[in-house]
Amino acid sequence: MKFEQFIGKITSLVAKKLGDNYEVHSHEMIKNNHTLLNSIMISRVEDNVRPNIYLENYYDEYCEGKDLEDLANEIIDVYFCAKEKQSFDVDNIYDFDEYKERIFYRIVHFEKNKEQLEKIPYKRYLDFAITYHCMLSNNQNILQSFVVSKDLLRYWNITEEELHCYAKINTPKMFPPKLETMDALFENIMYGKKKKIDENEKLSYDDAVQECILKLEASPAEPMYVISNSIGTNGASAILYPKYIDALANTLQSNLFLLPSSIHEFIVIPEGDYEIQALEDMVTEVNETRVQPEEVLSNRVYFYDWTERKIS
Repeated sequence: MKFEQFIGKITSLVAKKLGDNYEVHSHEMIKNNHTLLNSIMISRVEDNVRPNIYLENYYDEYCEGKDLEDLANEIIDVYFCAKEKQSFDVDNIYDFDEYKERIFYRIVHFEKNKEQLEKIPYKRYLDFAITYHCMLSNNQNILQSFVVSKDLLRYWNITEEELHCYAKINTPKMFPPKLETMDALFENIMYGKKKKIDENEKLSYDDAVQECILKLEASPAEPMYVISNSIGTNGASAILYPKYIDALANTLQSNLFLLPSSIHEFIVIPEGDYEIQALEDMVTEVNETRVQPEEVLSNRVYFYDWTERKIS
């Protein structure tokens, strides 16, 4: 069965199972890097939030032999799970005071997202665009948020520079930095040891930076480190955190190469006998073979000058 046929069949099956009280339809969503993804949207009239459930992974499972009926049941379970975890009311979205402490930023590749960026406020940084988002909920590291649009900015009656200032303050607090050695990262991937951070366990920004420094001091011989944020999602933006990269360079007593392995993390390598072109070839190969198109950040390698305290 081709993907287009699968979309039609799974949408019809989910609609049949839920009955007439629900609206179920499929549509294409433009995601990061102008990647088109197909999703199912399930809603009732009284719903103020309608989660998108993306279908590409479900189609892969179908091609591997999973029953269509079981997949439809999984999609319905995901919908009701998302509904249960909604702990917000979007009716007061135009009340800036309600949302100003929930504003945060992410980074995306500028050129690959030019069309989407025309509709939203953003700030240029290197070959990236810093975009602004508002958190609705973060339950067990399942983050629900929306993009701040130009229209919403006008309703809030604040400038883009003010928006950036709020995001600059909030983001490190909401999503503190996290550092892993490459060995620890692979161990987490291989053996599923990634720990979900309870909101009550989350470190303050300063404590999180100090924990990263202690990890560096405990493993100074490691050739590579991975930096992200506390939830491991869109953690590449941690390179923007105040004085964070400088603290890492101070601890390692070195300039740094910063390799964007995805929108979720950077690989940090102390300066050594490396050729930039070889490192960029490695990043490009990984992006083309291992990273989902919507999660690619850049094929470039960046350099942190410890003396100048600047990324270029």
